[in-house]
Amino acid sequence: MKKILSFSLFLYVSINLFSCVGDGTMFTQLPAEDTGINFVNKITESDTMNVLTFEYINNGGGVAVGDFNNDSLPDVYFTANQVSNKLFLNKGDFKFEDVTTQAGVDGQKKWCSGVAIVDINNDQKLDIYVCATAKKSAQERANLLYVNQGVDKKNVPIFKEMAQEYGIADTTHSTNAAFFDYDNDGDLDLYVLVNEMDDTRFPNKYHEKIKDGSSKRTDKLYRNDWNESLKHAVFTDVSKQAGILIEGYGLGLNITDINRDGWKDIYVTNDYLTNDLLYINNHDGTFTDLVRAGILVQICVIICIIGILCCIIGIPGFCGERKRFCFLAALYCSVAINQVIADKQAIHYQYAMLACQLVAACNSCLNLYRII
Repeated sequence: MKKILSFSLFLYVSINLFSCVGDGTMFTQLPAEDTGINFVNKITESDTMNVLTFEYINNGGGVAVGDFNNDSLPDVYFTANQVSNKLFLNKGDFKFEDVTTQAGVDGQKKWCSGVAIVDINNDQKLDIYVCATAKKSAQERANLLYVNQGVDKKNVPIFKEMAQEYGIADTTHSTNAAFFDYDNDGDLDLYVLVNEMDDTRFPNKYHEKIKDGSSKRTDKLYRNDWNESLKHAVFTDVSKQAGILIEGYGLGLNITDINRDGWKDIYVTNDYLTNDLLYINNHDGTFTDLVRAGILVQICVIICIIGILCCIIGIPGFCGERKRFCFLAALYCSVAINQVIADKQAIHYQYAMLACQLVAACNSCLNLYRII
């Protein structure tokens, strides 16, 4: 029996060792000369456009991968700031062809940022939504919607710019965008992430947080509404009525059902002094930012941990009366959990559960003191 176990152990170790032989490389870099993808987002600075006059000058553009001509090969679309956007059609075997001009998706000389892919009209052809920013003129910042019209004789996809027709030629300084069904009505709505630098250029200067939707740095939520006469969707700005009201220097955007209730929630990462946002879906077309509630629970968990340490080992001069501190820790933690429950949001399950366990531990400590 021991020999069998020894042999099995030897075999297991050998297999693992031999599987590690090699340089460990999982990817191979392919040069632009071989692939044909020669896109460069070249930034040319000047007296009026440089890192001192525009802090986000080096933030870059976006990239999207999708099969735009339905040949089962993923194509690549790049957005650019001072040069043309580029669409590279996949020809197979890691070879790509620049079809930007034929496709009509060059970005119209806008300072383009993020890009999102969507089949906006449900015709089984992928469309492209491009965000724009930086330019002083609102029209030069209008976001673009390239609607796929099908392919030409060379199997190159042809696009038509239709953002205005669809109601999403947003002119804020948009960083990125995401399409998702926030109201569970079966069609895709649109969230636009906004980031505009103040003219004073002091983004970390403290000021009263703007929470009424009046800030030019407030994100946008567009609802997808079918227009029978146009025979396609027209999007409606429902930001204020949906509760998208808090300002921010938007950098990142993630759509997920964070509390697993069947409704999509929104997580936004913001720059500088503006807080990140976690918009929890209320199932009625509105959202509530619950980042602070989650932070409250985490703080109370920390308090509980300190309380338990005080109960077990004591920290003279810091905790004072250990039993009182333990009781307060349990009380604060209970208040935090009750607040989350009162908001009817199952947020930060793991922290709430840990908080409950710590409350029980604190109570155990108190009971131990009573016995002693």
